[in-house]
Amino acid sequence: MSDYLLHEISYQKTPELVFSFLKKLPWAQLLDSGSFSNQNSRYDIMVADPLVSFTVSRGTVQITHKNQPATYSKAAIFELIKQQLKRKTVQIDELPFNGGALGYFGYDLFSENSLSHETTDIGAIPDLAVGIYDWTVITDHLKQKSFFFSQTDNDQSQALLQQIKAYLITGAIYDDTPLAIEKLHTDTDRTSYTKAFKRIQQYLLDGDCYQINYARCFFAKHTGSAWASYRLLRKNNPVPFGAYLNFPFAKILCASPERFLKLEDNKVETRPIKGTRPRGKNAEKDDLLKHALSDSTKDRAENLMIVDLLRNDLGKTCKIGSIKTPELFKVESYPTVHHLVSTVTGELDDGNTALDLLFHCFPGGSVTGAPKKRAMEIISELEKNRRSIYCGSIGYISYSGNMDTNIAIRTMTVNENKLNFWAGGAIVADSEADQEFQETRDKARPFFDLLNVSE
Repeated sequence: MSDYLLHEISYQKTPELVFSFLKKLPWAQLLDSGSFSNQNSRYDIMVADPLVSFTVSRGTVQITHKNQPATYSKAAIFELIKQQLKRKTVQIDELPFNGGALGYFGYDLFSENSLSHETTDIGAIPDLAVGIYDWTVITDHLKQKSFFFSQTDNDQSQALLQQIKAYLITGAIYDDTPLAIEKLHTDTDRTSYTKAFKRIQQYLLDGDCYQINYARCFFAKHTGSAWASYRLLRKNNPVPFGAYLNFPFAKILCASPERFLKLEDNKVETRPIKGTRPRGKNAEKDDLLKHALSDSTKDRAENLMIVDLLRNDLGKTCKIGSIKTPELFKVESYPTVHHLVSTVTGELDDGNTALDLLFHCFPGGSVTGAPKKRAMEIISELEKNRRSIYCGSIGYISYSGNMDTNIAIRTMTVNENKLNFWAGGAIVADSEADQEFQETRDKARPFFDLLNVSE
C-alpha cells in the first residue's frame, strides 16, 4: 500500500455537488474559482475535518486537535502554523494544494489600532480561523479533471473516497431557501459618509496620507440558508477568488475578484485592484464606462500608489532586484463592475516562507491606502465597526510551501440570525463625495441583488 492516496473522480464543472456532501463535516471550506480556466484561477479546492484548527480572538489562540479538548495560547499564531506545516508530507506537482493550512486571516489580526473605543465588532467572529488539513478534493478546470488526494492511504481515507464517489452518483444539492431579510441597515448613511469624507480630505490636505480606503457596513437580521444563497451568488457573479467557509460560529460567503498573494516555486505575484466603474445597461454604455476607467488619470494614479506600496511590501521578503511590474492598469470586467488591475511580481528571498511573505504584506495595501500604517489609523478612527474578515484574506498555504490568497472583499458573514457585509473605496485629494458614495453601492450590488434589496 502506498503512503498517499491520489484518485481521479468524475470531473465536477462546479463544486456544488461535492461540497453539498463535504459541508456536513466539521470546518468544511471551499475555495472557488468560479469555474474559470485561466492562469489566474483554474482550481476549486475543498477541505473538511482538519487535523488541527486555530482561531484567534483579541490575541488569544484557541488550538483544537481532532477529538481533543481545546487549549489556549498567547504564542504568535504564524509560528504555530509554521510548526504544523513542517510535517513530513508527499508533494504532488500537478496539484496546487497538497494539504496544509487553509482558512481566513481577518483584517484586524495584527492591527494595534483596531480596538478604538469608538469601534464596535458587529460580526463577532474570530480574527483568524485556519485549519490544518491532510486531504482535499481539487478540480482543475483547465484540464477538466477532479481529484481526491490524501496524505495517508488508510481505511479512513479510503472510506471517505468511497462516500464521495457514491454521493456523486446518488447525492443531491438540496434546494434550500436562500437568505431573506426584512430591512437592510447601514452604519454609515450618506450624511455620515459625507462627514467622514470631509475629515479624510483634511487628512489628505495635511499630508498625513496620499490615499485612504474608507468603507461602510451593511447588516440585517435574516432567515434562510447561506449555502443556498452562495450557490446563487456564484451563478450570478462568478469570480476567480470566491469562497464558502462553513464554520460552527459563522458561514462566510465571498465573491472576491482580487488576488492578494500567490507564491509558487518561490515566485511571488500580487494583483491589486484600484479603480472601479459599474457595468452599463447596454453594450454601448458598458463600453463607454470601460474606456472611461481605462483613460482615467485619477484611477491610474490611485492604482499606481498601491502598486508602489506593494513593491515596498514585497521588498521586505523578496530578493533585491527581483520585483517587477509586468502589467499596469489592465481593465477586467465582472458581472456588476469593471476594475483596473495591475500585477507585481518578485522572487522570495532565501530563508523566508509563505507566512513571512503574508505577514509583511498584511493587510493588502489596496484596502488600506498609503502610507499603510497612517491610513489604517485613520480607518480605525472613522469607521464605526471593526472590519473583521472584510479586507483580510482567504486562501491556503500548502505543505509544499506554495500559497494563494485573495483580498476578502465582496464578503458576507452570516451567523445566528444576523448577516453583514461591507463596501468601500479609495479616497484621494480630487475625489468627490457623491461619486465615492455611489461606488460603495456599485461594489455592494452583488449582495443587494442576492438579498433583493436596495439602499
